[in-house]
Order: sequence, then C-alpha cells, then structure tokens
Amino acid sequence: MKHIDIESLGLKLERILTYGQYILPEFLLVSGILVALLLALLPAEKNRYLSSAIVLLVLVAVAVLYGFQWVDTYRTGVKSLLGMLRLHTAAVTLKLLFTLTTAAVVLLSLRLSSLRQYVGEYLVLLLTALLGAVLMVMSSNLLMTYLSIEMVSIASYALTGFAFTKKSAEGGLKYILFGAVASGLMLYGMSLHYGLTGSLELGFRAVSEGELLLSFGSILMLGGFLFKLAAVPFHVWAPDVYEAAPTPVTAFFSIVPKIAGMAVLVTYTRIFLEVDMLLLSGQETVRTLLATLAILSLLLGNFSAIWQSDPKRLLAYSGIAHSGFLLAGIAAFSHLGIKSLLFYAVIYAIMNLAAFALLHWAEYRYGIRRIEDFKGLSQKAPFGSLLLLVVMVALTGLPPTAGFTAKLFVFMSLWDAYGQTGESILLWLLVFALVNTLIALFYYLKIPYFVYFKPMKDNGQAQEKPLSSLHMAVMVLVLFLLMLFFKPEWLMDFFNNASFVF
Repeated sequence: MKHIDIESLGLKLERILTYGQYILPEFLLVSGILVALLLALLPAEKNRYLSSAIVLLVLVAVAVLYGFQWVDTYRTGVKSLLGMLRLHTAAVTLKLLFTLTTAAVVLLSLRLSSLRQYVGEYLVLLLTALLGAVLMVMSSNLLMTYLSIEMVSIASYALTGFAFTKKSAEGGLKYILFGAVASGLMLYGMSLHYGLTGSLELGFRAVSEGELLLSFGSILMLGGFLFKLAAVPFHVWAPDVYEAAPTPVTAFFSIVPKIAGMAVLVTYTRIFLEVDMLLLSGQETVRTLLATLAILSLLLGNFSAIWQSDPKRLLAYSGIAHSGFLLAGIAAFSHLGIKSLLFYAVIYAIMNLAAFALLHWAEYRYGIRRIEDFKGLSQKAPFGSLLLLVVMVALTGLPPTAGFTAKLFVFMSLWDAYGQTGESILLWLLVFALVNTLIALFYYLKIPYFVYFKPMKDNGQAQEKPLSSLHMAVMVLVLFLLMLFFKPEWLMDFFNNASFVF
C-alpha cells in the first residue's frame, strides 16, 4: 500500500484554498449562471423579473468582492495562480468595470419586449460573456487566453440574435463567420508559438531557429486580439452587429469585449517584443505595426461614421476610431501610456454606456431609429436632450468633459514616447489623432444638431417623464464625465497606486 504524505497533502489543500479565495468572485459568477439557467425553466411571466433581480444581486456581490480584492492586491502585490492567471490591481479594476457595466445592461434590458420569453437564456449568455471577459484580463497562459476569448465570442454570437428579427439573424451569422476566421488565425499562431518554444506560458525566450516562423505566429495572434478590439483590419463585423443586436446588447459589446481585448493585447505585447519580428528590431517593429493599425482605425472609423444615418452604426464606426486611440496608448510602450490607456478605457466605458442608454430610451419611448428621427426632440424631452448633448460632446473629446482629458493623456503619452525614442511613426500617430478629433466633430454633433436645430416631425408623441430612473442613472454618468474633467487626478491617482503587470 502506497504511503500517503499527510504533510504534503495538507500543503496542497492549503494551496487550493488560497487560490480558491482569489477566484471567489468568478465562482460566484458561475453560481449565478447556474441559478439563471434553472430559473429559465419557470414560466416566462414568473421568470422575467425574478431572474433579473437575482442576477443583479449576484453582480452587486461580485462587485463588492472585487473591491476587497483590489485592496488586497494593492497591499500584497501580483499573484500568479497556477501559471494560468495573474491577479493584479489593473486587472481587478477592469473586472470591476465589466461587472458594473453588465449590471447596467441588465437594467436596460428589462424593457426589451423581445426578451420576455427568453430572459433566462439571455441572462445566462450575458453572465457567460462577463465571465470570459474577467478571465481574459487575468490570463497569463496561451490556452487560458484562447478559452476565455472563445467564451466571450460564443456567448456574443448568440446575444446578437436576441432581437429575433431577420436583421439580427444576419448580423449574428456575420459575427460567427468573422469570429471563426479570427479564432482560427489566433489558434494557429498560438500553436506555432507552442511548437517552437515548448511553452504556453508568458515570458518565454525566443528561439534562434524558426525565428521568422515565430514572428508569423505573433502576427496571427495579433489578428485574433484585434478582432475583439474591433480595430482595422478586423473591424468589418462591428457596424452590422451593432445595428442588428438589441441596444443594451450593443452597449455591452462596445465596452466589455473591446476593453478586455485591449487588456489581452497589452499582455501579449510582451510576447511580440520578445520576438524579433521579421528579423528586425522587435520593439521598433511592433510599435510601427501598432501605430500603423491605430492610424488606419482612426481614419476608417471617423470617415465612415460621417456618412451614417443609423445612430448605432454611427457609434459602431466611432468605436473603431476609439480602438485607434486604445492602440495608440499601447504603442507608446511606457508606464504613462498604460496609465493613459486605463484612464481612456474607463472614460470610454462611461461615455458609451450613457450614449447607448439614451439611444435605448429614445428608441423605446419615441420610436427613434434613424438620426433624422431626432428632429425637435428637445421640445418633447429637454432634459434627455441635454444629457445627450453632453454625452456627444464627451465622445467628440471636447471640454468641459473627461472625454477631452482622456484624449489629452493619450496625446501626452505619445509625445513623451516620441521625445524618448525619436521614432517618427509616433509623431505621425499624434498628428493623425489630433486631426481625427476634429473630424469627429462632423458626426458626433450631427445628432445634437437635429435635436436642437431641426423642427419637430410629430407633435403627437408622448412627452418626457420628469426625472425618470433612466435619466437619473445617465445623469450620474454625466456628472462623472464633468467632474473628471476638473479633477482627473481622482482617477489617475487611483491608477498611480495600481500595478501595471499585464
């Protein structure tokens, strides 16, 4: 009979319990998914509000746990969990942002008539996508990264079709096709890395043989990450999917998968830098590649948005342009660049959540589906129109909103990186980013123009409810955008105390 080492067994059990407490919020999310799945068996009229209430309670509890987790990681530093996940304050900050965004999306979804029969399934998919996103920002292993990205992607494919229309079915099919291609490219790139290095871990040393093949694998992996970021050239799916999906789902897509993809790209930039891509200087080549993609995303996103007549397609193309700013923060390759990137990500999430919430309100209450339908909205809904104006000004990047501050920090990080390296591509990226901020004026302010300067189409529409719950929620987001313009140090000091180990 084999002797059992009690002491070794006790150490292993203690280790498991220690790791368990670090991923307790994720266990709670899994529990929420299982509960929502069981509640989906109830009749639709009983299930709708009960499931939503329970899921909201789970999300609040998870957010509280992330708050405690942030304090713990700030005190004790970075934690590596079995070589698969890495827990640090920057990752916890993004996880908290994702959780609060998902809670807001659940609240927005309560009004969707198309979900009355399938609210349980909808909530299961939403929580599954959230779980994949929080695992993405913690991943430090190629296999874990792939599995978490696929978890987000598969749930997102299904969520696109929850409008239950022909357009949503087409959008979901396009999303699946583009996603399958991006996933295949990424997986093949990861297999090349594993085959040439024998490791799935981050931080390996590049091999001398097969260096060009390893560079090719890095480029393929980059394609998969750019797909989640909706950046050029993997942006084609975004406008159709944003237009086809229900508005709350579109809000979720525009924030959670995009920012999670940004975090993964920051993490795996370490791999790209270790590989002398195309047998040239690794850092210079990677910076040139990312800066070029950022410029293309800015140009294509902004110029395409000018010609849009659908507000969700307009925000989809603007999201591609914002991906360019996120790539610009990564291309700086500096501590200031990462801080600017996190600040921009938080402000972008607040702006987009407020924008899609107001679009959902306008669509639900006034039947507005085209930009021209906003004519004279200020006469029927003055307070909602004012909130919409501030949000559009913030998305443009104008004062006195934090949208201006976020772009300013990215510009500063680029200028600082240019001063240290002297690489001309950084200066070109800075110039294009400044010019594209001016171009954004032409389409972001198109909606306020129709709201305030065009005559009302129909006087028979319902008047605005004074201080509705949605208006109050958006007003809180708008106040954050205004306060962080005057006091950006509140958020930047928070990031100064965070670790940036992606």
